[in-house]
Amino acid sequence: MDTPLSSTVVIRSQDGLWADFEMVNQNEHPVKVVQPGNFQPTAGWTYSYDSYQVAALQSFDFLRIEVTDDNGKEIRQNTIITLANHVFRQIDLVKGQALKISIPLHEFYNLDEGIQYTLVIQYGRDKRVAYAKTRFKID
Repeated sequence: MDTPLSSTVVIRSQDGLWADFEMVNQNEHPVKVVQPGNFQPTAGWTYSYDSYQVAALQSFDFLRIEVTDDNGKEIRQNTIITLANHVFRQIDLVKGQALKISIPLHEFYNLDEGIQYTLVIQYGRDKRVAYAKTRFKID
């Protein structure tokens, strides 16, 4: 996958299951990205602050997340809606600069123990600027 930003995703278990998606500009020229921002959850929000950031990015097609099981079947994502409009801020990532998004997988998916999953994350609206893929298993 040819993308302007190098990216990684690390799965961690800490008060739930998380995917830390990090994009780093390794190019000499700046790359424009949309910063998740400091969006505050709407009244009655029952999920984490991180899920609010992720849901806002997803609702405007800046972030795509796909989880499949070991048979290749896509796992349905739980519906998390921000119920608000957001103004996104574009920033230039200069060489060596990183943007990290922590995704609470435990809020977006109902995943079972003992199954091997594949996670694909894509970032970018009009064209993909970052892509990462990993496999993980819940013990």
